[in-house]
Amino acid sequence: MGNKLLSKHQKSIKLISNLLREIRFNENLTNKNVQELTGLNKNTISRAENSRGIQLFTLLELCSVYGVKPSEVLSIIDWQ
Repeated sequence: MGNKLLSKHQKSIKLISNLLREIRFNENLTNKNVQELTGLNKNTISRAENSRGIQLFTLLELCSVYGVKPSEVLSIIDWQ
């Protein structure tokens, strides 16, 4: 069960990462733009968009800049 749950969480992180990158592209923002608007390190932004982990603070900052609610981003996850 542990590996199955981990795999499901990894898939969820990938979905969130892909959505965040897609939103950034749709907003015509570069990583540098986002870095300037949020004060986040470019590596932090890269990790968030490349499924290498995202902290809650990072998610909140990115959502704020992109004009989306965190709940909208998290709604992409299948919680079943």
